[in-house]
Amino acid sequence: MSGSNESILPLRPRGGVPVRLARYVRRSVLPALRLSDRPFTLETPARAGTRSSLWLLKGTGIPPLLVRLFRNRRGAARNARALHHLEVLSLPAPRLAYHRAGLPLPLPAGCGAGGCITVETWIEGRPIESLRNTREWEPAVLEIARLLGRFRDIRRSRWGPPGSWQPFTYARTALWRMRRMVRTLAARGLLNAAEARQARRGFLRWRSVLSNLTSFSLSHRDAHPENFVLTASSQVVPVDLHRLCYAPFQEEIFNALHHVDPAVPGLGQRFLDCYFAGDGAQARRQFEATRGFFEPFYFLKRLHRWALLPQPPLHDPRLAPWRRAVAAVEPPGHGAGALHTDLS
Repeated sequence: MSGSNESILPLRPRGGVPVRLARYVRRSVLPALRLSDRPFTLETPARAGTRSSLWLLKGTGIPPLLVRLFRNRRGAARNARALHHLEVLSLPAPRLAYHRAGLPLPLPAGCGAGGCITVETWIEGRPIESLRNTREWEPAVLEIARLLGRFRDIRRSRWGPPGSWQPFTYARTALWRMRRMVRTLAARGLLNAAEARQARRGFLRWRSVLSNLTSFSLSHRDAHPENFVLTASSQVVPVDLHRLCYAPFQEEIFNALHHVDPAVPGLGQRFLDCYFAGDGAQARRQFEATRGFFEPFYFLKRLHRWALLPQPPLHDPRLAPWRRAVAAVEPPGHGAGALHTDLS
């Protein structure tokens, strides 16, 4: 690629020009893919990244590829392991094409994330989120449920990302996170002192149940409709997979249900029916038995996300029911059949 071609690369939204990235792609990525000396362009794709900067690589004789720039080596390595893991399992996902495991690539300050690179195949299609308020929305959402159900059926005895070892048990980590989040909520005024005490006491009653979890399911960990693409062949493919993890599947369900349109009557229940279809009867019983912990734990995480904002939304109508759910955690054995609180 000539210097003139590099100069016409589109500007980043923040004004940075990724000349060094273009040089690195030309000198390292394309030769590694046996595509040397092919003319190419780098474009900002329509889908943005949250933990990485994204660039769509196109060129003559080059299949569309997505270049991800992570802030650190850990993020890039985790994304590479996730994509490789899904390929081994023959699950639909982008395929890893290139991973730079070395030191971060130096980029200008305006380029965003710092430069540990993965390159993956680009999934052409429409994000499921773009189908909201159309006739295609519900069928696509239910396909997400079926795909996540396939993920659920892949289990292992250790929790954590593929290829990693966690030094602490899930129970210890979850309850440590709970204490930290409750403390932050109390400090930011989203829980009063009495609610914080009740929340800690309620969650801690589930310690023995969490300690007895011996099977953890493959989870996307960010099951937003924006992170699933409907291809021209009507296949639903997950993307943005760097959070992939083995964890209790109940966490995945409540995260996904949050994004199901509450204006469509019964869609949440149909989502659960599709998720637990096939051999999911035992998993559904486990879901109902542990909902008393995982549903308020989900609300706790949502509230904690609000607490980290410069201006927490103290007047949002969802705040009161979420606070009640967090401060009134039912003990084990008090499961319910319907969702306690609106997840929207």
